[in-house]
Amino acid sequence: MNFQIVITFFLVLALSVSSLSQTPFIMIDSLSGKAETQRESKSKWQFVSTGEKLYDNDVIRTLPVSHLRLRFADSILVFLKSRSQIQINLLRSTNKVRCHITLVTGTTFINVSNSYIKKCKCELTVHSSAMTACPLDASFLISAKPDKFVELQILQGILPINKIKDRSNHYLGSPYKILIGFNNDPIQHSALLEQEIDSLKNWIPSGIIEYIMEKQLIKSRRNFEILNGKLENKCLFTLLKNESGYKGSWDIQKNMTVFLAQRLHRSDTRINTEIIDTMVNDPVQLASLKKARFLITGEIIAFDIIQHAEITTQADEYRELRIARVKLNITLTETQSSNNLLSNTFTGEISQKRKKENDWETVKLLPFDLQDSSFSTSILGQATIQALDQTVENIIPILEERK
Repeated sequence: MNFQIVITFFLVLALSVSSLSQTPFIMIDSLSGKAETQRESKSKWQFVSTGEKLYDNDVIRTLPVSHLRLRFADSILVFLKSRSQIQINLLRSTNKVRCHITLVTGTTFINVSNSYIKKCKCELTVHSSAMTACPLDASFLISAKPDKFVELQILQGILPINKIKDRSNHYLGSPYKILIGFNNDPIQHSALLEQEIDSLKNWIPSGIIEYIMEKQLIKSRRNFEILNGKLENKCLFTLLKNESGYKGSWDIQKNMTVFLAQRLHRSDTRINTEIIDTMVNDPVQLASLKKARFLITGEIIAFDIIQHAEITTQADEYRELRIARVKLNITLTETQSSNNLLSNTFTGEISQKRKKENDWETVKLLPFDLQDSSFSTSILGQATIQALDQTVENIIPILEERK
């Protein structure tokens, strides 16, 4: 009996390891007309058919009067319109499969219904000339336009994007049509018209479009009921992601978020704050559920003490300095409209002489706590306070305008 249990255990283990070691792929789910693929390291294009698999670094394009559908796991569908081309990159880590799709030319429609397949998390990132999108539960069309412009038609869900030119983060709502350029101009919004939605049915099954719009309608009704339950004068914070090079023992994601929330509340006690310290698929929707009027998201993109040497123009003085730099990328979103009221980078930078107390080896031993004077008066503590104060000084006037 024990022998059978042991054999069963090792069989399950072997199957699990085998499953994880499989090369990830995207399946050509359906094809109307003709399409070609260029395999990795190959220059020749070859015709493809339904049921074929695409692997890492493969490129696929549709020919005139043709369109196809790709399936990634059970949660992601990618539709490619006529005369369109995308490149596919597939990466597997310990417990995730990451799919990167780069739109080269033409138009693609993407429907992401969830983030999980069995026990393996599948993540999708969509790249273009002007922005990068990371859909978790959204349905949207993306088209390449002249002069590196990109048009998005968001039918359902909230789409988190990163604008390439200025690295600003945005949460785009639905149903809207949005034009994004490779420049510093603001994103241009307009309502998505019914005829534009209907035109998708020319190359995407109408049942899929109708299901997506019904899903959006259900969400809209739910949000309407939530919003008409009177939103509170509250800011919901999600954890500021650590995108810096800091890998030390301090929990800078949580603590920096707490510091920012505390300073915002102290600047205006009429604004209540709440922090969500778990991963959130749709932070705007969660803010609505929490009846918060505003949402603050962002990243810590610099958190460091660096060495700096300088010499005067007369070359008669040489100095070595320590520079503490804290940089925050912050987005303020209005829950009801899903509009970004602010998306900016705030930097705290303090320069001091080269002393033992300004070295990383000394500062890292301090508690990461602004209530502790040993840290708040340190070179890194001062840079942190400076970045937080800049952030709050820019947010408060915007909130005041909407009271």
